[in-house]
Amino acid sequence: MNRPARLLVALAGLWPQSVSAQDLAIPATELRGLDAIAERLAKVGLEDDTWTIIDLLRRCGYPDRSLSDLQESCEKSFLKAKPDKAKFDQFVSMLDAAVEKLVPVLGTLEGEAQQAFARELLVLDRRLEAPHRVLGHEQAHGRWIEPWMKPLLDSEVEAAEALASARALSPQPSRVTTSDVAFLEKLLGQPGTLAEGWNITIHTTMSRQQSAQILVDFARAAAFANWLLTRKVEPFRVRAFQLLLVDSRERYQKLIDILQSDGRMPAEEASYQKKASFFWDARNEYLVMHARDPHAFSAYLLAEALNNLSYRPQQFLRAGLANYVCLAVLDERMPRYVPEGKAATEAALPTPRWLRAESGLTGLRAHIAGLVRRGRDPDWKQAFECGGIGDLQGDLLLKNTEMLRFLCAQGPIDQALSKCNENDATDAASRIALVEGQFSIDVADLDAKWRRWIGTDAPSLAESLEARVDVDRLKERKRLLDRLVEIRKQSGAQREDPKQSLGFHGLLSRGANRVAEYARSLEPRPTEWAAAHIQDKTSPAFSLEGMQAGPHCLIAFDAENADAAIDRWLASYYDRLDLLRPGILDVGFAHVEDTCVLDCGSLVTRPDGEFMVRWPYPDMKRVPTHYAPELRRPVADAGDHEWGYPITLQLLRGEETAPGEVTMELFVGNPSRGKQVECVFTSPDSPSNPAWVPPDTYALIPKEPLAARTQFTVIATFQSTDQRVLWKFKT
Repeated sequence: MNRPARLLVALAGLWPQSVSAQDLAIPATELRGLDAIAERLAKVGLEDDTWTIIDLLRRCGYPDRSLSDLQESCEKSFLKAKPDKAKFDQFVSMLDAAVEKLVPVLGTLEGEAQQAFARELLVLDRRLEAPHRVLGHEQAHGRWIEPWMKPLLDSEVEAAEALASARALSPQPSRVTTSDVAFLEKLLGQPGTLAEGWNITIHTTMSRQQSAQILVDFARAAAFANWLLTRKVEPFRVRAFQLLLVDSRERYQKLIDILQSDGRMPAEEASYQKKASFFWDARNEYLVMHARDPHAFSAYLLAEALNNLSYRPQQFLRAGLANYVCLAVLDERMPRYVPEGKAATEAALPTPRWLRAESGLTGLRAHIAGLVRRGRDPDWKQAFECGGIGDLQGDLLLKNTEMLRFLCAQGPIDQALSKCNENDATDAASRIALVEGQFSIDVADLDAKWRRWIGTDAPSLAESLEARVDVDRLKERKRLLDRLVEIRKQSGAQREDPKQSLGFHGLLSRGANRVAEYARSLEPRPTEWAAAHIQDKTSPAFSLEGMQAGPHCLIAFDAENADAAIDRWLASYYDRLDLLRPGILDVGFAHVEDTCVLDCGSLVTRPDGEFMVRWPYPDMKRVPTHYAPELRRPVADAGDHEWGYPITLQLLRGEETAPGEVTMELFVGNPSRGKQVECVFTSPDSPSNPAWVPPDTYALIPKEPLAARTQFTVIATFQSTDQRVLWKFKT
């Protein structure tokens, strides 16, 4: 028996027998307070929370007629909801009263009924001790868990450390030079770029710097994937393959025209491939693909590399593993594959707010945990019906990702996956038997245990509502949110769109608080980014939540309040870029003594359309003159030089648009008469610090502090079109 199988057998022995499903019969009089809360929540548009209560009432035996009336009333309320009328403190008081009334009912039940009702109480408020005691839970890493979960939580800590180690690697490609692909030169009017490393060869339409970065990011992702497979943080061995990467759909379609004219692609195939995202050319020499940015290309490389391993696990297992690693390391989803024979381009995923988050795992876990809380997550057995990666979409793909995370938490899975060869099973039943044989556990039982496991990571209804109360109760948070929205609109990072409105998220604030507590414990204050954002598990202030949130947070030491923290982040370079990133859905905030932490990177999506984000923004007044030092240096090896206030330009382009080089200049007063200010110019092609290269970002970092009470003019020139963008600001 292999290692993962032995480990799973041992864990299976620790798992309590699953509670059989049964209908509870809680007196309706005891449940009455909950129906009133559901009606109030529906009137302010909190659909997830409303359905959480309705589903709970159904499971607890609430009369069918009354439940039907309640559901109909809530659905009508959703249509005319008034979110601005929400009184969260009242909701919390009502819920506290209802829960207080329900807890004594627990003592009147016995056996399976008592355990089932204990689980329902935890849906309402996970902080209650009595239900945890009934279920035999114990505390570890700051949360109540079942005893068998303790090794898995410890493994999650190890995974967080391995992830930090993988992201900190500084691998280098073996060769970066000029490509000799003739049709790529026809496309660009000049030779493309070739980069090689880790048995992968890529020909690209991008610069040498960006092409090398694609392979570096791939190597980091492959190192974390290898840790999940073998517990070694190093890129896994890849079978040789090569790809041709095109950085816009516009260029991708022009390339297809070139291949057609050269006789390398029939006309009917060219018409079909223009709708897709990738294809093999007629001679099977190159896999040609397009994507919107370097991280998306690195995700493609990882998915293809996993496919080219010496073993090829079942497609749905590989999809879960690839999506987990891409989100964890690259802040990027796994490429969306389209099943063979299906027209259209990429299959559309549903877009609930949490699900739209593409940065990291937080949005995925929050969404799936919410489905589990409502009993609406897909049955994992559905994944076994998928013959190809493209068959996995929506919630099923996300659940499958979390199931692979669950399996990986139980030990290295390389040997088990190596025997799950896709040729060994061609139907769902045989695939299920294959996986059960390799992991020595019943799939249905594994799914049930996973639901209980992920539930430990989900905030209860009471915690969610109390997190919303904080926004109203704490004036500092209200000011912070108002100011964030204001500066993001001024810079161009956020548009007037109610669907994109920025808000607080309780789960993120909880993680930010753990980061702040850890940062406060550091003595002396750290001088390196990793020391503050990557937690040491030997520290008394260590927490798993803080470890997972840290890389997505901004930290301001010695900050009197949120306003002071924002001013400092805006006066920096890297922190400012995170603050003004288009597509932030929700943020989390914590202020512990003199340390402020803002999580603005855990719930992020790529918004539709193109964005031009400028700071200082056009006609801005009273612009600071100095750069605020941060833990990442904007100019490598520059020591403690006193820089001027940075001028940044962040460009988010659509997939259709081919990028071009951008240059920037800064002048005192009018460019025709004023003196040019001496600056360090940094861009993706020529970064001033190669260790930290923000995508699609161009900046001027003045070599000296800016003169006070002076007007300045910025000129950004787009080389491919000779377009000039000019704006002014005053210090």
